[in-house]
Amino acid sequence: MLALLLTFCLIALPVANAALGAEDKDYKVTFDGMNFVAPEGDETIKVTVDNLQKYSYSVKVDSGKGKINGSSSNHTGSTTDGTFSFKYTAPKTLGKVTITVTIESSEITGGKLTRTYTMNVVNVYQVSVDVKNIGGMSLEGVPVKLYIDGKLYRTDKVDIKASEEATKLTFDVNAGALKGGQHNYEIVFDESLNGLVSFGDSDKLSATGTFYTGDGGWGIISIVLSILVVIMVIIFIYVYFNRGKKKKRKK
Repeated sequence: MLALLLTFCLIALPVANAALGAEDKDYKVTFDGMNFVAPEGDETIKVTVDNLQKYSYSVKVDSGKGKINGSSSNHTGSTTDGTFSFKYTAPKTLGKVTITVTIESSEITGGKLTRTYTMNVVNVYQVSVDVKNIGGMSLEGVPVKLYIDGKLYRTDKVDIKASEEATKLTFDVNAGALKGGQHNYEIVFDESLNGLVSFGDSDKLSATGTFYTGDGGWGIISIVLSILVVIMVIIFIYVYFNRGKKKKRKK
């Protein structure tokens, strides 16, 4: 009898552990988007929850520190495909902002889980370039990549209307994340858009340029000029007083 009971326990224990593991799934929450934005600027963040398709959610920031989806400091909704997006609009003031996301579902142990995302409101540099729609129809959600100094900096999706006039694309660059001086950038569309969009009149799918962060070298030049001015003033004072001493000696 004892042997049968022991055998049953050995069989039931893995089953119980498997059931417990099924109830306590690891619902990993990931955020896709930039963690900085210019004052009064917008940034769209995509949220994905692994192993969970249907759930309700809420997104909230502290009062006075920005808006969610352009209306107020909080937003609620639901999804059936495991992902959703929200647009954060920054206040005028610089600083760090904590965005709180709450996921609710009966599948989650305890009914809900909470995650935070830190957004930095910073002064930014803007990289702008004109692109033409040469395909004759409006394009929505077109992926475009921004490279800085040869490294992928960010990937965005843009809309390009069917128009004879060029569409201006503008990208924010976190000045504090780059060293001062000259930087090279390249904006690239996918090859699948060949014949649909173009930078300028050259039918190119990429555009390059340079921009500067920091003082671009002017700060160093100003320091050198200031030192030269001080040296010149010292020399002038020295010569002036020495000339006075020589005149007294002649008398």
